[in-house]
Amino acid sequence: MLTTTVTVHRDRAESGWETAHAMEEVLRCPHQVLREGEEINNLLGASFYLGEQLNGWTEDAFNEFGEYLSEADGGPYRYVWYQAQFGPVTVAVAGKGAAGFTKQEIDALAVQGTSRLLLQAKLALAKGGV
Repeated sequence: MLTTTVTVHRDRAESGWETAHAMEEVLRCPHQVLREGEEINNLLGASFYLGEQLNGWTEDAFNEFGEYLSEADGGPYRYVWYQAQFGPVTVAVAGKGAAGFTKQEIDALAVQGTSRLLLQAKLALAKGGV
């Protein structure tokens, strides 16, 4: 299952604080309870500023990954969260794996979703190339 979020802030500083806050949460909380019967374990995160680690597509990029467990659906399954920032816009895609999906499939869907959302944001701001 994929979940997407697009947030338009007043300015770039606000979107930067959102990204920083998200990363701090992962560093403080490698185990999170989403709701009763659902949790994420063994979270690891990384951030990449423009120009770092081949990041040429966003001002800031952040990702986290771990294991998703559900009383209803089982697990552990792959969990990923990608967040990217361009100007005042942040886009995020979270992917929770399920039976029959590989780790690579979940990762690819989340990366594609993040890239497409960010491109749409750039074009909407009239700053994207065609």
